Amino acid sequence: MTKHFRSAAMLGLALGLSVFSVSPVLAEVTDGQVTTQQEQTPFQIMQAAIEQIIIDNADDLAALQAAIEAYVVASDNPELAAQAVLAAVTDPQNPAAQAAMAANADLVAAVGRGLGAAIATIALTDPDAAAAMQASVDASGNESLAAAVSQGSTDKTASIQQQQQQQQQQQQQDSTPENSGSPS
Repeated sequence: MTKHFRSAAMLGLALGLSVFSVSPVLAEVTDGQVTTQQEQTPFQIMQAAIEQIIIDNADDLAALQAAIEAYVVASDNPELAAQAVLAAVTDPQNPAAQAAMAANADLVAAVGRGLGAAIATIALTDPDAAAAMQASVDASGNESLAAAVSQGSTDKTASIQQQQQQQQQQQQQDSTPENSGSPS
């Protein structure tokens, strides 16, 4: 009979003087054999999701860019999501994502533009988070990715400004009194 159980373990060193915490471990007992697997962290889950987005959109760069932007903007933790995007591009764990990016360098640029667009959008409501996200990009040392992020941010900022101008013009037109043109 197979039993699944989850446990958190604490290990002590030399006479219990030092204690290290160990992350939860998923263990399976099958026919007396115990196998374990580390539980995935939120970061690992995000990275895997982003790598799947890359795989799913490998044949459509615009869709890939939009999907990355949407994922990061919708995230409960956009800073962590941005770090997961960077990891997905610089150190992908999924062999299919590795192969896709190796076969098409434009995928990395599309991911970067999507991240840049997300940073620009987040900057509207949380400039500190956006600055931290941009700092993570800069710290990555990947110049081509940083250039793509910058391009995505610039393009999104221009789009946002254009939308704001159109809204202002529409509001001005709506508030302008109409003249009847005919004297009474």
